[in-house]
Amino acid sequence: TLYGLGKIGFGINTSDLLDLAPNKNGVFNIKTYINGNLNYELDFKKFAFSESRYLNALIDYGYFKEHKSRIQKLFNNTNNPLSIIKNTENNGEIHLLEGEKINYKIVITDFKNNSRTITIPLEGKKQEITYPKKIEKTPYYVQAAKGFQFGDDNLSVYIPKKALYKDTYIKYETHGDTITIGNKHIPLHKSMYIHFKIDKFKTPDASKLFVASLGYNNKPYYTYCYKKNGKITAKTRSFGKYTLAIDTTPPKIKPINVLPKKWVSKNKTLQMKITDNLSGVKKYRATINGKWILMEYDYKKKKLTYHFSDNVIKTTKNNFKLIVIDNVGNNSIFEMTFFRKI
Repeated sequence: TLYGLGKIGFGINTSDLLDLAPNKNGVFNIKTYINGNLNYELDFKKFAFSESRYLNALIDYGYFKEHKSRIQKLFNNTNNPLSIIKNTENNGEIHLLEGEKINYKIVITDFKNNSRTITIPLEGKKQEITYPKKIEKTPYYVQAAKGFQFGDDNLSVYIPKKALYKDTYIKYETHGDTITIGNKHIPLHKSMYIHFKIDKFKTPDASKLFVASLGYNNKPYYTYCYKKNGKITAKTRSFGKYTLAIDTTPPKIKPINVLPKKWVSKNKTLQMKITDNLSGVKKYRATINGKWILMEYDYKKKKLTYHFSDNVIKTTKNNFKLIVIDNVGNNSIFEMTFFRKI
């Protein structure tokens, strides 16, 4: 028997819960019952891909950000119109009175109609909360149904209406050109906009400015941004710390399995490593003898691969050229000649 009092809710962690893939482990339906009466239902069979972002409100998002494990909430306390949420009583919440005894049941079914049932006896009795939820109150309380603007002309943030799943306090702090907005435990359904005034930057390198999110040890990561009317605007769906950064270093290009002026007749591929340690690679273009070639990009390994089976090469002596451009426009060019039997 579990003891509790007042309004309570349950969460559950199951195999492949949010994969939405039709495999043998996929969960397709979850129902909860109170004393035999249907209390809450999630039916993944009719999930629409366009609703994917709403899954953030279906899980304990803060727990997921900390532990990389999804706990499925068996109640709905947010602005969540997901079509997979079917029958609900009190939004799936349990209202337990002093001395009241109820039987709570969870039924989980997969796509082959195999099911597992968990039965939990509950009794209304006041208990000390082991891990009380901390609500950090700030001067900024944002209502999900309304848009909200922070800051001034030099540095500001705009959160559009329905970007949040529920009303919440938002942290907002600035230090020079660095801003801290919200925290990583709060999901955003829509993008927010962070505006930095940059007309004060008059150096030739000002064109290389970008907005960076600051990660562990304040490591900067490029955030999608654009410049207009003397401002640079970042568009992001993640709360956190952001700042202005500048990147004047072009990407690096290094051959992996071929060297200039060498024969590569036995090679099945031509591979190049491309890296950019700040704003990141935006695009690239490769040619052999002036003709465009398809090079597949492995983002994790920072590797470009061309397959000679494409049959672009028609001569023994070949000129290879690769142009790589980063997110602020720095570019590098790599050229070499190689030989291959035809």
